[in-house]
Amino acid sequence: PPIERFSLQALQEHSVLVARAGCRLLTDRKRAETVFTAALVHDVGKILLAISLPEPYGEVLRVASESARPEHEVELEMLDVTHAEVGAYLLGLWGLPLDIVEAVAYHHQPQHTAPTDTLMALHVADALSHAPQDSSSEPHRRDRLNVEAVERSPFGPDLVRWRIIAENELLAARRDS
Repeated sequence: PPIERFSLQALQEHSVLVARAGCRLLTDRKRAETVFTAALVHDVGKILLAISLPEPYGEVLRVASESARPEHEVELEMLDVTHAEVGAYLLGLWGLPLDIVEAVAYHHQPQHTAPTDTLMALHVADALSHAPQDSSSEPHRRDRLNVEAVERSPFGPDLVRWRIIAENELLAARRDS
């Protein structure tokens, strides 16, 4: 059933946007392809929640929107699980590589697991994709990038370069759409 504030098309567009930005962060082509794949499926748990729990998930989306809180925080509070956990579980059942499964599971909270290039690139691209395009338009939205976790990881020295690359790619993708 239709769920207010949930759009499969918007979810697909977001996933492609994150994939385009995320794969540009890594110079190794094989690793970049892994990030691209992880980004395409990183929010599959939202689809599962929308299908299996339409009314409770609709309420999660309403609360998250009205309170300007990230959906994964409201999901955990109201459903005792996040879309990241649900999605990672499904991807694990499907036999996707562990690197992708872990990146999906921790893309909002990279500090809770070992930092891999897939996870950190996905986290940076996803977090920046949620940043308001015009800071005056949505001043209430928090920056979702966990700078501390990225800086503590082996990819800390890459953060400034990654941020520039991702922001440029996100701007280009938004212009193209």
